[in-house]
This record gives sequence, C-alpha cells and structure tokens, in this order.
Amino acid sequence: MDLPASSRRRVPGLRREEVAELVGVSTKWYAAFEAGRSDRRFSAEFVHRVAEALQLDARDRVWLFRLALPEAATVADHFEAELSRAEDSLTEARAAADRAVASADYRRLIAQEALREVQAAAGRAIASAVYNQLVAQESALTAQAVAGRALASEIYSRLLTGERHDR
Repeated sequence: MDLPASSRRRVPGLRREEVAELVGVSTKWYAAFEAGRSDRRFSAEFVHRVAEALQLDARDRVWLFRLALPEAATVADHFEAELSRAEDSLTEARAAADRAVASADYRRLIAQEALREVQAAAGRAIASAVYNQLVAQESALTAQAVAGRALASEIYSRLLTGERHDR
C-alpha cells in the first residue's frame, strides 16, 4: 500500500495514521491497540497485519504477540519449552550419531591395520613355505647328486677292477 508523500518529519518512521491505514483499521482502533486498552479484543490476524506494516523481525513479532495477546503467550511459552526440549534432544542425537560414526571409523581403521598385519604374516608364512620348499628341493637334489656320485664312483671302481655292471 502506498502512503501519500508528505513534508519533512521531526521523527523518522510511520505516523499512527499511516500504520492504521497500512493495517486497514481506523486510527482510533490502532490507537487503542497501541495504548494496550484491555477493553478491546484484538485478533491474531490484526496483530499479524501490524507486525507486517511495521516490518518487524521474528523476535519483535513474538514480543508483539506476547504483549497484544497474553492468552497466546501461555501457549507460546508451552511450545517454546517443547521446542527447546526437542532442540536439546536433536543436539544429543547428533552428538550420539557423531560418536557412533567416530567409533565406526575407529573400528574400520583397527580392522584395516589387523588386515595389514595378517597380510604381512601371510606373506611371511608364504615366503617361509617357499623357502622350506626350495630347501627341501635342494636337499633332494643334493641327495640325488650324492647318490649319483656314489653310483658313479662304484661304477668307476668296478671298471678299474674289471667287474661288469649288470643292473
């Protein structure tokens, strides 16, 4: 809603008449509201329109509703208390979730370290098994070589002595 252009003012802001016009009530009605006269009943819709006209922020709107509608203040107190408890519960739930995530991350790191240790141990076990296999093969080859040398030596001795080898 546009207001008529007027001359310079001594005090910045809207005049009572201008607020009444923006709210859509008579100046008398708005003056009664401003004065806090208890013989009049003001609706929540009216208080909302006043808050809009005055461009109040959320905190000032709550304050205006508490002053203008005391019966609503009791309900607002109840809901604020419930909201506060809900916010506290949400904060606790978030903290518990953060602790659970941190715990899961810690368990995952421990599991990864254990896996690395098992892999290292398995690697050592595999290396040991391969080494033992190689040693066993070397021992077998050595035994075969010794047996082959002994046989060759026996054959050579027989050749020197003239015995025939019939095997």
